[in-house]
Amino acid sequence: MKRAFLGISIGLLAAGTASAQTESPTFTGPRVGASIGLNKGADKNVLPGPGETGSRKKGVIVRGTVGYDVPLSEKLIVGAEIGAATGGRDIVTKNGTSGYRTDPGFTLDASGRLGVKPSEQLLLFGKAGWAMQRVTTDRTSRSGAATATVTTKGTEHGFLWGAGAEYALTPRTSLRADFDRVKFNEHYSRSRILGGVSFRF
Repeated sequence: MKRAFLGISIGLLAAGTASAQTESPTFTGPRVGASIGLNKGADKNVLPGPGETGSRKKGVIVRGTVGYDVPLSEKLIVGAEIGAATGGRDIVTKNGTSGYRTDPGFTLDASGRLGVKPSEQLLLFGKAGWAMQRVTTDRTSRSGAATATVTTKGTEHGFLWGAGAEYALTPRTSLRADFDRVKFNEHYSRSRILGGVSFRF
């Protein structure tokens, strides 16, 4: 009886260990994700005048991602992702009789990431890549009762860099938080802080 009980106990322990290893999160394979966060857009030196003329504006954005990760070792993960997001709020700068407005629109980014796993449930990563954003700008000048506005629409491109973390709730579901920054040109840049969830399949 004791031997049978011991055999069953060892069998259950081995099965549980094997199941835990099978179910342990690895942060590998294809994934999709959704995030919500804060975007801070900044304009710098967009109007003539003494000193710096610019402004900053914060706004809520949403972002979706698709990506793929592969293990380099038990602790290192390398991957790539594509993201699409809303642009945030308008940035308005005023100086005397002149005004400048930047309307950040739809944005795409593609980046690679390298991560380390301090534990099976936690992934810390850095990322770098490319970003584009549709941008509309209005420059307004007023002279007496007359007001003139010049509107420009275009697409800006820039180098994206950032860092983040993922915490696995299950082998296929994880919470994610990350920060990234892009300087699109000498006048316009943005920073984002995002939090969301990732699903693996």
